[in-house]
Amino acid sequence: MSRISRPILTAVAISCACPLPLPAVTHEVTVVNFRFSPNDLTIEAGDTVRWTNAEGFHDVTADDFSWASETGFGWVYERAFNAAGEVLYHCTVHSGPGQPIQTSMNGRITVEAPGESPLFADGFE
Repeated sequence: MSRISRPILTAVAISCACPLPLPAVTHEVTVVNFRFSPNDLTIEAGDTVRWTNAEGFHDVTADDFSWASETGFGWVYERAFNAAGEVLYHCTVHSGPGQPIQTSMNGRITVEAPGESPLFADGFE
């Protein structure tokens, strides 16, 4: 093996064994027809969710009231989620905390720690 190809093969082997972290992603949620669409997201820690109010007088507020958008027409609100866990949210104008996401103006974000996604669950690292 030549002196040039050995360092290249070593670099390729190391890069395959040590995957780089994926960049953070921004997930879009539209507020329309008295719903959050989609209203059930699974994201990775570090990702951002951007809500866009496309119609009506609404807001988006965490069920524990730790964060909230403005209330009104035509706003955009975004927030990064850095800790794994479940985050429930709602529109304070048309619903309240703890209501079912299937029938109310509520939503859920499941934040997974990096590497917890189903792609890696089957050993495809």
